[in-house]
Amino acid sequence: MNKATRKSDGLTYWQRQSPLGKAIISACVCIPFFVAAIGFLFSKIVASEIGLALGLIFGVFYGLAFAVMVEKGIAQSDHDTNEIRNITANKFLSTVWCRVLFMWLVGFMCGYGAATWGYPWLYNSAFGSPSERLEIVSGFHSGSMRTCSHVEIERSSFLNSPRSLCMGRSMTGQISVGSTLRLVGRSSVLGMNVEHIYILAMRPDKSLERMRGR
Repeated sequence: MNKATRKSDGLTYWQRQSPLGKAIISACVCIPFFVAAIGFLFSKIVASEIGLALGLIFGVFYGLAFAVMVEKGIAQSDHDTNEIRNITANKFLSTVWCRVLFMWLVGFMCGYGAATWGYPWLYNSAFGSPSERLEIVSGFHSGSMRTCSHVEIERSSFLNSPRSLCMGRSMTGQISVGSTLRLVGRSSVLGMNVEHIYILAMRPDKSLERMRGR
């Protein structure tokens, strides 16, 4: 870092900002993190290819912006402040490239979660069109005390929201690889909010439909 950029006034980069500057920085950091948290906790979206692509692109650039912002804040802060001392005292964070990589990863996860899970879910909830589609089960994961049981479908991605295809444990015995599901919800070009899952069990004479309400 360039020592000429450091100021010995006992203030961090954040403390030097005007109220407007603090508001802008807070919005750029807090809003994506908040929306990503909403997406992680509540979103039931199965992202489309467009949604996944936009999420990955936004995640990469937001990660870069977040890492640059952190490095700029460190470079333009008085290094005698407790905040900077705590960073430099940490063996991992005191190494520039380790810190940059870590901050990029944090920013990427936040940006991806917001752009793929959060914003599209909110958009679909407000403006999405009612729709349904059929999918084939390609796998199943049993849940735990903290996670729900969910299915994998063909053409789905492990990067979908954690709650997108949650199903009750009572449905476990009714699901097998190759089963057909009818997903019902609201959708847009960004993906589909899965509100209900119907299991279609084909019989010689008819189809048996059982609903899994959310």
